[in-house]
Amino acid sequence: MQANTDLTRQAYDNQPYLSLPFPHCAPERIAAIAHLFGLSTPDPATARVLELGCAAGGNLIPYAARNRGATALGVDLSGRQVADGQRMVQALGLDNIQLKQGDIARLADSPGTFDYVICHGVYSWVPAHVRDAIMHICERQLSSNGVAYISYNTYPGWKAKEVIRDAMLFRSVRQQDPQLRLQAGRSMIDFLGRSVAPDSVIARIVGQYAPTVRDGRDDYVAHEFLEPNNLPCYFHDFLAHAADHGLAYLADAEVATMFATNLPPDVAEPLLKEYGGDQRQLEQCMDFIGNREFRQTLLFREGLKRSAGYRLDDQRLRGLHYTADLPCLDGAVSYDTRPQRFGSMSAHVATLATPVFKAAAVLLTEAWPGTLSVKAMAAGIQDRIGAPEQVEPQLLQFLAMLVRRGIGTFRLQPVAGSRKASPRPLVPAITRRHAALLAASGNGGHVFNDWHEPIMLDAASMEILALLDGAHGIDDMLAVLRQAAGTGGLPGPAAPAPAAAASDAELRRRIDDFLVRLEDMKLLQ
Repeated sequence: MQANTDLTRQAYDNQPYLSLPFPHCAPERIAAIAHLFGLSTPDPATARVLELGCAAGGNLIPYAARNRGATALGVDLSGRQVADGQRMVQALGLDNIQLKQGDIARLADSPGTFDYVICHGVYSWVPAHVRDAIMHICERQLSSNGVAYISYNTYPGWKAKEVIRDAMLFRSVRQQDPQLRLQAGRSMIDFLGRSVAPDSVIARIVGQYAPTVRDGRDDYVAHEFLEPNNLPCYFHDFLAHAADHGLAYLADAEVATMFATNLPPDVAEPLLKEYGGDQRQLEQCMDFIGNREFRQTLLFREGLKRSAGYRLDDQRLRGLHYTADLPCLDGAVSYDTRPQRFGSMSAHVATLATPVFKAAAVLLTEAWPGTLSVKAMAAGIQDRIGAPEQVEPQLLQFLAMLVRRGIGTFRLQPVAGSRKASPRPLVPAITRRHAALLAASGNGGHVFNDWHEPIMLDAASMEILALLDGAHGIDDMLAVLRQAAGTGGLPGPAAPAPAAAASDAELRRRIDDFLVRLEDMKLLQ
């Protein structure tokens, strides 16, 4: 067992994983989902949070920065990653978070309890005794009404990916150097793509996953396909393992995956007829239908009573604050029964034909990325269209539809929206400090927002971000962009021309585009 542990530690010391926030495991999101399904959990603003496999703290640091009254502890096997994270914690001046190097298998009898236990990207990638330790920690150290988040690779989707992994391991087994091992694994998939029969099963598998292997980040491909341990499991087997430790299924962190009604009616109806009374069996069957590869499961103490099942309850919906970006795709909104499309063509689109639904979509879009309560939306709809008193029942139907389909998101507490760009834009000081530290360390260009989302930025954008302290204006940004000529380009979604070749008008347009992106990314104060 020790040899396996040493191999895993060495793999992450040699090839650190890009440490980012993962929105689905934010304690604020977990608490809101728990509320939706009838469990009242501790307030994330003052909670005790444990992350198993914290890497360099990229997922835990944003939580601690948002919730200075909370206490956060992260543990990771890789000393290199923990050291990187400790430097960031100290530089940001956060006194409510600790990162420690340690073996999860040796933490199983540590004292103390935690309201939220987060274990993202670990369970499938460790040997059996460590998986047992993860469950044992949740069993012993989860507070009475706490929730554990555990993500893992799952079958049946990973059955096909195992062919890719096996081929890459076979080709790279003799390579000791991490980069040579990665090159050998990738070259095997390229070779198979050229060599297998075009109409074969393996050709379809290689065709599906070759782009991920070829174009994915080195750290992702190395740890997803070439780790010594990667043991997916079926959802029902994971729940059986949890039950052995007194833990029960609460929900999926991606709530929309729980509802059969998102499937075509001819699929949903027989599913609900046979499994509608058993959420776990229903979801396992949907995993087969969707060939699911990855799960993010929320667990709580078995036997703890909940006040709701898996139907969306109006009372529970009333207690949430919602956000969604649903612009009308069909021109001006008509508050009548004509169907109109709302949303983004690159994401979710909802066709709405009810005036209350349309008004709610408009109000959410106007407030986005901030949240609105049910009470505020109901009042806004009354003002907007003069609707009768039955606004709230229809509004709750609309919100239930958003939750079931995974459109937008929700929280128990309100979240302020991003302000419009001013002549002297302001981004939170801790965000600017975080960006500067990352730029100085060479660990990538990203920051985080209040929704626990990673915001990826190029080099020039990181330089501009440092100026957004409320004291600098467009002319200062122009000067920075001119200096950045030939060093990585300008902010914007497309590959830009060098700064030196762009006119002031073009530079200003690019700056305006960047500031709009900051609004969309919920970063402006």
